[in-house]
Amino acid sequence: RESFYSETTFSVEKDNYFLHTVERGQTVYSISVMYGIPVESIYQLNPESKDGIKVGETLKIKQKSQNVVYHTIEPKETLYSVSKKYNIRGEDIVEVNPGLSAQTFTIGKTILIPIYKEISLGPNQTSSIDEKENKVNSLLKQPQVRFDVNVINVGLLLSFGTVDKDLTSPQLSQRFIEYYEGFLLALDSLKKNGISVNLNVYDIGTRPESLNNILKKEELKNNHILIGGNTDEQISAISKFSKENAVRYVIPFSSKIDETLSNPYSFQINTPQSYLYSKVSSAFVKKYNGDHIIFIRINALNDKADLIQTLQADLNADHHSFSELIYEDQTFSTDIRNALSDSKQNVLVLSSGSSEALMKLVGPLRKLKETNPGKKVALFGYPDWQTYTKDYLDDFFADNTCIYSIFYANNTLPEIKEFHRKFKGWYGKGLINSYPKYSMLGYDTGMYFIQMIHKYGSEFENFMDKFNYHSLQNGFNFKRASTWGGFINMNIYLVNFQSDFYISREVAR
Repeated sequence: RESFYSETTFSVEKDNYFLHTVERGQTVYSISVMYGIPVESIYQLNPESKDGIKVGETLKIKQKSQNVVYHTIEPKETLYSVSKKYNIRGEDIVEVNPGLSAQTFTIGKTILIPIYKEISLGPNQTSSIDEKENKVNSLLKQPQVRFDVNVINVGLLLSFGTVDKDLTSPQLSQRFIEYYEGFLLALDSLKKNGISVNLNVYDIGTRPESLNNILKKEELKNNHILIGGNTDEQISAISKFSKENAVRYVIPFSSKIDETLSNPYSFQINTPQSYLYSKVSSAFVKKYNGDHIIFIRINALNDKADLIQTLQADLNADHHSFSELIYEDQTFSTDIRNALSDSKQNVLVLSSGSSEALMKLVGPLRKLKETNPGKKVALFGYPDWQTYTKDYLDDFFADNTCIYSIFYANNTLPEIKEFHRKFKGWYGKGLINSYPKYSMLGYDTGMYFIQMIHKYGSEFENFMDKFNYHSLQNGFNFKRASTWGGFINMNIYLVNFQSDFYISREVAR
């Protein structure tokens, strides 16, 4: 969000700017990102830049106004309560405070709060911009589409195991091969829709020198987008190349945020934990408003402690009561029966996403429902639970289970069945039993980004909020990580296993 909206007008003071010399690989958009200002602000001071910019050209850059305030965290405050105080979303606060998490959100810490204000002219006011300029500004409020891509060049950089064989994990290389195979299925679908793609595939191996030799290739600069990298070192090297050459870069596997914070051309598919937990918690509070929530802590199994802490803090901020139950093997059946409410739906949240923890809960629940059929029970679970459906699917349906995840494929849907059929027909094998399915990740990634480039041009990030893609497994909702950084995928699904044996996948709001 910027200070300039469709109902907003603004004037440019003559001396309120400085000069910028255009460097190699820079675009109007990349310069706007560099200085944290809207593209239309550059066009306003440099009308000729709408027709393109050249290396060595001097642009006037408007000084950026500071649309933030400082807030010092007080006792009992949470991210949720602070967001409500300023009437903004929790993820907006995280966005301008890179690295903010449950551990760093501490009393006395000063954080930035983004303030979004519209400056509208009253009926008796006049603008300092003349009528002609206003007409130009009204056009500039919408980003200018650049249809400059006829054949889309894509660079795929993965460790396939053909180089550095002694250091490459066979299991990991098989997953990357399956990602590539899913990507090829996407290209087949795109070709049928008249989209031409030139795919350049590189085995980047495991040793740093293997990737460095590839990054020295002049041909790599001609790609509209690069996809790949697995280790921190690989991602860092590709990101550096991407930033220096203004080539868009998709990070498909890692959830670490380091490179995304500093590279404006990067797109991270896996949501970092600090962003993920904030959004999941907000969705949880909304979904179970008015329900009786019980946190079940298994002392030896406590791998979801950070999320539980976030959930409880946000519930407290919303004045929503909850209870905690310590798991004791000998008395749990009695303890859980006594803890349940008779008048409200009871939402049970385990302290662990492990199969062992789930097993400790579902057995007693089955017996409880046989003897107390009037009790309303729902489970809130984790992405890990997708791997347990073979053993617990009936329990998920019976207990109105909801899990959150950044990926989910419903195998009962026709389009998923068709993908499995086509994959088997092309490659003579089934999908690797992994979560997420790497082939579907490759397919979704290819379909989303290549269609974006085809429809909106090489600077497609200006239009991501206008593009809707119905995914097989991985949805996309990219938001900029910081003023100087790239984009993080904020799409999170709530997967509901309903008592009528229907599975729904909804986007968490």
